[in-house]
Amino acid sequence: MVVYLVVAACSAGGGGFGAVDGGSGSETGVDATGKTSHDGSPHDSSLKKVVDAVMHPVPEASASTDTNQSGSRLKTTRYVGTDGSSTFSGMYDSQLKVACSFTSGFLDGSTRCVPSAAAAGAYFADSMCTQPLAALPMCATAPAYALVSTPATCSASSLTQVYAVTGPWTGLIYAGNATTCTMAPATTTAGTAFYSLGAAELPASTFVAATYTIDP
Repeated sequence: MVVYLVVAACSAGGGGFGAVDGGSGSETGVDATGKTSHDGSPHDSSLKKVVDAVMHPVPEASASTDTNQSGSRLKTTRYVGTDGSSTFSGMYDSQLKVACSFTSGFLDGSTRCVPSAAAAGAYFADSMCTQPLAALPMCATAPAYALVSTPATCSASSLTQVYAVTGPWTGLIYAGNATTCTMAPATTTAGTAFYSLGAAELPASTFVAATYTIDP
């Protein structure tokens, strides 16, 4: 530490120390004319540089960079505070004009940014329970997409299917499966709005694919 202070002081002071006046604490030196001079500024400046070198031997680390970034189609969304703060909120599909989140389970094994969608698959439009309906609270905004998610089992992986919503459904409502499909009682459907879906699921390529990575 002593050696460090001496080297730092010599470097900060231009190569050496002058004599220090014990009474005033200012540096004593000889000017170009040979006269003795007393000036506290060089000494104060050199001392400050020494202290800074000891207290801050390395530059302070800068704030981390926000790694969330938009692409050509998917755009990041964020909350921006009136005080200048900002935090990542999610992703927005600028082509489909809807917020989306990354979901796996497509038949091709991909993970894609799926639009915010109504859940479907608990209720059906036919007595064989093969035509899923989307269900939302009566006061909710009508959805543009519906998502049917089949949970994984011991013998099968999870499955994600996305459908376009075609309009409100006002017919009979069924629940169950192809083996035991029965008309849903009014007590379970009260306060719920139902929507019919397109005949075929949307292809996975409709949505932006992504890969999961871990930064080094």
